[in-house]
Amino acid sequence: KRLSVALHWRTAPQLGQAVQEWGQAQADRLGLRVQGGRMVLELKPPVDRDKGMVIGEAIQDTDAAWYFGDDVSDIKAFAALRARATADPGFFGMCVAVANPETGQEVADAADLTIDSPAALGDFLTRAAQHLG
Repeated sequence: KRLSVALHWRTAPQLGQAVQEWGQAQADRLGLRVQGGRMVLELKPPVDRDKGMVIGEAIQDTDAAWYFGDDVSDIKAFAALRARATADPGFFGMCVAVANPETGQEVADAADLTIDSPAALGDFLTRAAQHLG
């Protein structure tokens, strides 16, 4: 994330098309990669690195991991958990989508579990922590 630029249009949705066109033109001119998200366009260096790769590295030496995501870029992290579980039957991975009407159904379809909202996520984690204690 430190080497990317995020162009958000959440507070000015009417500018979404113009922001996306301008961002794509800049990416093409500078040789950058483009990744779309929830009312955001990210311009990134042309390196092969994403959330899935980072999570895959982070969970190498763990027995379990939960990943909570609400954007299409989180689907790659979900895939990393699933790949680890396939390679290691002793690993437990849980992919949780936090519902977001801007993202649509794609993230929810890729998850094992869907939580209704960011506020509901807080409630879920509070209840889960009570059971772990």
